[in-house]
Amino acid sequence: MIEISGLYKVFNEGKPNEKIALENVNLSVGDGEMLAITGASGAGKSTLLNILGTLDFATKGTVAAYDLTLSAMTPKELAKYRGEKVGIVTQYPFLIEGVSAKDNVSVPLLNGKVKRQEREKRCAEMLDSLGLSEFANTDVSVMSGGERQRVAIARALINNPSLILADEPTGALDKANSEKILEIFFKLNRMGKTVIMVTHNEEIAKKCARNVVISDGKIISDTV
Repeated sequence: MIEISGLYKVFNEGKPNEKIALENVNLSVGDGEMLAITGASGAGKSTLLNILGTLDFATKGTVAAYDLTLSAMTPKELAKYRGEKVGIVTQYPFLIEGVSAKDNVSVPLLNGKVKRQEREKRCAEMLDSLGLSEFANTDVSVMSGGERQRVAIARALINNPSLILADEPTGALDKANSEKILEIFFKLNRMGKTVIMVTHNEEIAKKCARNVVISDGKIISDTV
């Protein structure tokens, strides 16, 4: 499903503060895999995830997903790819403060041709699936950290993406909420979704079927 070949990412190329974030990364990820990417801070984990989500772009090399070569696509095509294929969850929810959970979840649907009645139905079903029905009309600013993260996951899933990219999704949560969030990702994987998760937590990584370790921008191990 995903093929990464000869991938390099260089920040500030040609300048005194040049930094090689990724160096000759080669990685294949199959449909329905549950993959953890681990490594020290600054190793290149989040950079790789951002490139997979087309939030950033490689300096050199190719990334192909769903038979599409991402580097060859136009901005409009990339936006369509993100909207249809990819759900992104970050460490911090980055919700729209002052509005309800339902309105936050509906944001990805506003750029499409989804009618209001259908948006409401889909949002209600998604919130219910994550145990958030009672918070549908609640201002997210008064919700707990775990609840807010579940709203962010609902927003990422509302378009039914095949690929879930999660960057330290439990990093800002306590143990109890972390376990709840992790179970959501494992459930999604059991449903056939491909999940790629960046984490510093070795216990979380060990629960995933595959563990890729990155150090100084290079893959140093890939264990199934």
